Amino acid sequence: MLQKIREHSGSLVVKIILSVIGASFIVFGITDVVRILTATPPVAKVGSMKIHFQDFYTIYQRYVSSLRRSNEKLSSEVLQTAQKEVLDHLINELILEYEPDKLGVVVPQSVVTRYITNIPVFLKNGVFDAEVFKTTLQRVGMNPKSFASDISKQLKHQQFLTPMTSGIILNNRYIDFLMDVIFRKRRFEVVIVPERANKKSEPTQKNLEIWLMEHPEKYQIPEQRDIKIVTLEHSVVQDKISVSKENIAEEIVSNQGGVIEHKEVRALSFDSESLGHEAKFVVTKERDADKIKAAFPETDFNVIDSSLLPKDVAECINGLAKWESYGPILVKGKWVVYVVTNIQMETVPALSSEESTLRIKKRNLPFAVEGIKDQIDDAIAAGQSFDEMSGNFPIKIADIKGVTRKNIEEKLSSFDSNVRKVIVDQTFALPKNGESSFIDVNDVSVMVVVTDVTEAHAPKLGEVQYDVTADWLASEKHKNAYEWAYNAFGRAQDDPTLWPILVTKHGIKTQNFEVSRFDAQSEQSGISTLFNQKTIDRIFLIKTHSVDYVETKDGNIAVVFVCTLNAGQQNALDTGIIEKRNSVRESLTRGVQSDATNLVLHGIKSTKKVKIAQKSIDRLNRIVDES
Repeated sequence: MLQKIREHSGSLVVKIILSVIGASFIVFGITDVVRILTATPPVAKVGSMKIHFQDFYTIYQRYVSSLRRSNEKLSSEVLQTAQKEVLDHLINELILEYEPDKLGVVVPQSVVTRYITNIPVFLKNGVFDAEVFKTTLQRVGMNPKSFASDISKQLKHQQFLTPMTSGIILNNRYIDFLMDVIFRKRRFEVVIVPERANKKSEPTQKNLEIWLMEHPEKYQIPEQRDIKIVTLEHSVVQDKISVSKENIAEEIVSNQGGVIEHKEVRALSFDSESLGHEAKFVVTKERDADKIKAAFPETDFNVIDSSLLPKDVAECINGLAKWESYGPILVKGKWVVYVVTNIQMETVPALSSEESTLRIKKRNLPFAVEGIKDQIDDAIAAGQSFDEMSGNFPIKIADIKGVTRKNIEEKLSSFDSNVRKVIVDQTFALPKNGESSFIDVNDVSVMVVVTDVTEAHAPKLGEVQYDVTADWLASEKHKNAYEWAYNAFGRAQDDPTLWPILVTKHGIKTQNFEVSRFDAQSEQSGISTLFNQKTIDRIFLIKTHSVDYVETKDGNIAVVFVCTLNAGQQNALDTGIIEKRNSVRESLTRGVQSDATNLVLHGIKSTKKVKIAQKSIDRLNRIVDES
């Protein structure tokens, strides 16, 4: 049921349903519930319950696809973590599916009814409306019975978990304490150590050698590769394809134009043939997609891709007029009725000479590209250099030196992202003097040749002297700055009254901040533009009337002095503080409840004998590697 909602999640009504249901069950992490039964060996067993490989792999694929939307290249560590998360999710779902039934947990129908009748999207003028309820569900291909069944199941999960989690939820006293820590404002005065504190000096050779010896891992020379990238652009090949006048004339004759019908086809699926015949009668009578869909809410009535229809079905549909149907016929265990719900006529003009030429070139392009690839392979086998080949074939050659795993993305920035991915994969898979075959990516064929490989090794000072010198100077600057800051303001640690006197003495202007932990996360606070989040967390731990020395985002050293502040009065002046506190309190409570639920599920799993089938995990890894 929830999956159907997701499939139609672009609808405003569906978004409202999801937000309402999500708000009620967010603690319990409702996601896809696996219902596929297969004969494959189980990936895991929880007591007598099994998780089959197909179930596991289906959810895993869906999860990895969602991860790739934000990051095209996923490391093996990320994929292994994804495997573990999916498996844990399925085990939790299995426990929530069977454990409440085993314990006799029951949700009365009256409770389900009361819950559904209070969902805002089903209300009209503040009162539950049965017609609105039915119509809203029909829009997303659902019916009241299945919706109520799913709500009952989720309420059963809630009834099962709540008694066990309520004892480990933080009480209000602790939450109030945490809220005070988050929203209590503090006042900081910050002094940036001036440039005059740096005692500029030049390192000796001995200084640099000692520095390199103390930080060898930082300057480790990684494996470097020199590569040639050979690209064959299909558009260039297409331009060079010759077309005879006779071929153009034949193409024009075979494409004289005319009128083409585009038929919109929908399908109704049923468990019995008799229901299919009943559907044909309704189609003939109603001749309206919404009415037909309303008459059979248990089946989808969506537009299908005509190109995917079986050949015999497509031929029969070609002869149908609007609102005529074909079937029912048996397709994959279901009796299917195909309905033509709309017909659009398109007038196709005859092809011109230029259009005919382009069509012929596009048709011959794959053969031309493969022919050039074969010729280049023969030239390589004959010992011809790529420089020589560039004069004979429509190829481009890029020489890239000193490629490492760290800098390769930057060095390949001029290439399309999909082409770049192929080059990265091939660069570190090939041996020295090895070349890949041509790989087609979009409208270009790519070959990678590794011309030289320099193995990773410990550096000599001459190889990294510039970096070592820069780091030594930065280190000396930091040391001098810390030393100056301590000498200038260290006495304020023991006697806070000296702070303003010392600031005046050294003629340095302070930067003042008055923020809470909550406000400090905002760019408008000012403090976040000066310090990173880790440093801000450290600053909030400094005791009142104390001094500490921290680093700014741009690498300077700052002295921070913490002043007093009447938190209650300051917070009262913030008109949005109540809304902020309520929002944070809700998020904090929800997060603790979610952790408590995970703890309970972990406890249930620990009482059962959970077995993980390593062979199935290895099988998944092989599938991932092959794809």
